[in-house]
Amino acid sequence: MEQSNPVGRQFKNDYPLKRADTCSGMKAGQLQYELDAMISVFVEQNPTTYLEVGCRYGDTFYDVMTSLPKGSFGCAVDLPNSYWGGDTEDYLKETCEELKAMGYRIELILGNSLDQETIDKVKSLGPFDIALLDGDHRYEGIKGDFEAYSPLCNLVAFHDIVGHGQRHSEGIYVEVPRFWSEIKHTNCVEIIEEGSKMGIGIWTKQDQ
Repeated sequence: MEQSNPVGRQFKNDYPLKRADTCSGMKAGQLQYELDAMISVFVEQNPTTYLEVGCRYGDTFYDVMTSLPKGSFGCAVDLPNSYWGGDTEDYLKETCEELKAMGYRIELILGNSLDQETIDKVKSLGPFDIALLDGDHRYEGIKGDFEAYSPLCNLVAFHDIVGHGQRHSEGIYVEVPRFWSEIKHTNCVEIIEEGSKMGIGIWTKQDQ
């Protein structure tokens, strides 16, 4: 049975839904309000290290990294041509090169986030101040990513925390809402735009 734990902070608005602007020029996977609110919570922590699992074109990775001071370190983990990815490798590589040219330190890891080789590589680059898990949206996938990477991070954000029962185009259920309901607590943050079927949850280690 899903838990119904309260969260400490909630961001909501009632403006018309708007997809985020993207550096790649491709359709955004984020809503602008939810993305901006997530970044504002991140920036409150004065972070200089960032981990993102499930980067697709690299648009969210770009937006978060450029909100951090120059010289900050970012690690992007992605599995192109997966259920949740697509033919995105060239876009992501281009984004990472652009960030490097801007003065950020970037590491790109292409592979399954649950493979031990990938986990070990990320661990060798950590710890991280903040992270976004937006890769495999199946229950075992998001749970596995959380168990592998949350010990390395102070704050962990999740995309698609609402809309349980939504399906990927391949007919696979989005199960992030189920996992989020199990781990959220009173020091967590929820960012849900009115009418959104996405939503962002931010988990913190505090009092855990």
